[in-house]
Amino acid sequence: MSSLIFRGITVELSAEDDHFLRDVLHLVSELKLNDRYVDKADLLSRESSPGVWDANEPLILPEIVVHFTLSVFAELGGEGLQLVASQELYGTDLCDRLREPVAILLDGHENYPSMILKAKITTAADIFRQALGGEQSNNQTGESRVQDSAPISGDQTGNFEGLLQLLSQVNPDNDGSFPSYGSDNFGNCEDINRRIEMEEKAVRSTPDSHPDKPSRLSNLGTSLLRRFERLGNVDDLNSAIARHQAAVDLTPNGHPDKHLLLNNLGSSLLRRFERLGNVDDLDSATVRLQAAVNLTPDGHPDKYLLLNNLGSSLLRRFERLGNVDDLDRAIARLQTAVNPTPDGHPDKPSWLNNLGSSLLRRFERLGNVDDLNSAIARHQAAVNLSPDGHPYNSSLLNNLGSSLLRRFERLGNVDDLDSGIERLQAAVNLSPDGHPYKPGLLNNLGSSLIRRFERLGNLDDLNSAIARNQAAVNLTPDGHPDKPSRLNNLGNYLIRRFEHLGNVDDAEASIVQFSAASLSPVGYPFVRLAAAREWIGAAITTNHTSLLTACECATTIIPLVAWLGLSILDRHQHLAQIGGIVRDVASIAISLGKCDKAIEWLEQGRSIVWTQILQLRTPVDELGAVEPDLAGRLLHVSSLLDQGMKSTKSHHEGEPSLEEEAQQYRALARERDEIIERIRSLPRFGDFLRPPKLHQLVNAAKEGPVVVLNVSNIRCDALALVYGADEVIHIPLPDLTSEKITQLQAKFNSILKSSGVRLRAVRDEEVEVGGDEGCKRILAELWDYLVKPVLDSLAFCIHFLVSGGV
Repeated sequence: MSSLIFRGITVELSAEDDHFLRDVLHLVSELKLNDRYVDKADLLSRESSPGVWDANEPLILPEIVVHFTLSVFAELGGEGLQLVASQELYGTDLCDRLREPVAILLDGHENYPSMILKAKITTAADIFRQALGGEQSNNQTGESRVQDSAPISGDQTGNFEGLLQLLSQVNPDNDGSFPSYGSDNFGNCEDINRRIEMEEKAVRSTPDSHPDKPSRLSNLGTSLLRRFERLGNVDDLNSAIARHQAAVDLTPNGHPDKHLLLNNLGSSLLRRFERLGNVDDLDSATVRLQAAVNLTPDGHPDKYLLLNNLGSSLLRRFERLGNVDDLDRAIARLQTAVNPTPDGHPDKPSWLNNLGSSLLRRFERLGNVDDLNSAIARHQAAVNLSPDGHPYNSSLLNNLGSSLLRRFERLGNVDDLDSGIERLQAAVNLSPDGHPYKPGLLNNLGSSLIRRFERLGNLDDLNSAIARNQAAVNLTPDGHPDKPSRLNNLGNYLIRRFEHLGNVDDAEASIVQFSAASLSPVGYPFVRLAAAREWIGAAITTNHTSLLTACECATTIIPLVAWLGLSILDRHQHLAQIGGIVRDVASIAISLGKCDKAIEWLEQGRSIVWTQILQLRTPVDELGAVEPDLAGRLLHVSSLLDQGMKSTKSHHEGEPSLEEEAQQYRALARERDEIIERIRSLPRFGDFLRPPKLHQLVNAAKEGPVVVLNVSNIRCDALALVYGADEVIHIPLPDLTSEKITQLQAKFNSILKSSGVRLRAVRDEEVEVGGDEGCKRILAELWDYLVKPVLDSLAFCIHFLVSGGV
């Protein structure tokens, strides 16, 4: 047992009370007030007897600090500390006025001062310093100086009135970082840098054996993480992880704070995964967060926060790797965090939101409507429990509205669609134009209005959708990774109105949006490819002069979709669509008399598709064999560019503005272009990620003509390469159509099936099939529509060449 001596009162303290007193006084000692620097050594003096705290003389802080400290004791301390605070201060006017904001600050926490509490007390300490106009001491010797306390002056009283308002608005939804600081302190880069400089000095001056070294390392790691979130410098993120790792390494097993140090390390690793996409970081984060949960006993006030963080990490891993076990585990952890948490807990809306999002993902994966209904219920509960004015209310409403929209798409109930639009509109209304999530909220609202237009045909909904998406585009700076998607949506809505009203201006405007999306140097490649395809369609409809440019744009994006920044699963999902686009652009090139372009694009598409099907070496694989560092850098930068679209968005304090984020991605796009140019300067890589040239393809015809068949919904043609010819031989096939080829394929598959042949066996070995008559009819049609026209044209052309016509 230890005891506290305070103004003549001696109180016996339990070990927990003693620990608590040390924590709070240590935090309050960090206050800097009007050039006063109060050090822990001046606050706490030991008598000769260990375990006795004598606060009679050293506690000579300004009156407001004394009131703050003892108000914390009164709200949260053990029985003895509450007694001291009540006897000494409650009943004074100043402390009565402090009681409510302190209660708000500490709402929902038990007696033990967890790291979350430490973070909040430190935030309050910063607010005290700001309210009193305090500045950091300029004392360079490291010696502490304390002045006698004085009554609050008139100016200080005025600041204190503002302080009460500031403290009442302290956000209780802290992420549990070991102590973090108020978000206001991170709005200014100079403040961040100053904070980091101070904490680095504290770390350097503290030996590893000192009990405060882990906390100081973790403080520094948290500040570095906040600077990363503000400025996007990955070096800060790496340094933050290194500091958090060091804090964990220096903390012995059994230490009461180790679980939260592990949590901070895991959360930092998760942020690096979200930024860089390295699955090793995601796995490491999950391991650390699971360890943090394992170290925390049931009933501990931090347990549910840790379960929520672990559930979020498992959800990210499911989204990246697709393992449903991770999704089920995420839902179980999030449910465990939510169930025992009282409705008044400040974190409950956030945890309900995370649970709802996980249930929605499982519905999208497995199709169980019960999961969808449960997701909506959790999102609705999150909205209901979130207080008015909470900064994340717009996001909670957006998620609820999006879930209702998904249920409409599944079940067709227009009431869900109307309710979804109402929530999405409310989310938009709560977000000022400068908010980084406003463009996304407007985009989602536009999508829901389009759904209602498609269902009910009300032109007002279509016009409103266009207006909302135009606003989303206007608020998104060029170079932001989400802009191509928003441009593509706006273009699609304008085309819908053109189809509805016939106004050519809408079609022209849609081409502007599609072209801007396609030509963007940043953004998810498949979104840009989809925009290029829409650009092609709009240009065909309006006979626009940009048609060939649109086709060329599509062919430059296809290698990015197939070979850079995508998982194998994503690549195979896109193969069929890539093949369709290649056939269409080749048909358009043929129609425009550009047969050389057509055969180059077809060869590129054939190479991409068969490389993926047969799992052959890609151009990036070939580069990696000779320049592994350069190939690795290309994949890394491409992954960063891709990650901006694919990663799950999550809220973090001090996030960069949209323009700052756009600058980061523009820089990455420039870096990728520079890497590709460097690769093309290497021997044998001059056409890296570009279609092969005609003069290269002609060499394949040395042993005889090469015929390439192109079947698309636009037209059907054969293109022939004959060695010695200067041009591609174009052979139109007017009697062959895409529908006819599809019918013949279906007939042949039916013959195989009726003969007991599995279709996959056809690829591996020759098989005897029945249905000779059916096969003969199929071959006869192919002869008439395809083979004979090609042979006739080749015979004429070869005769012409042999006779010296070329």
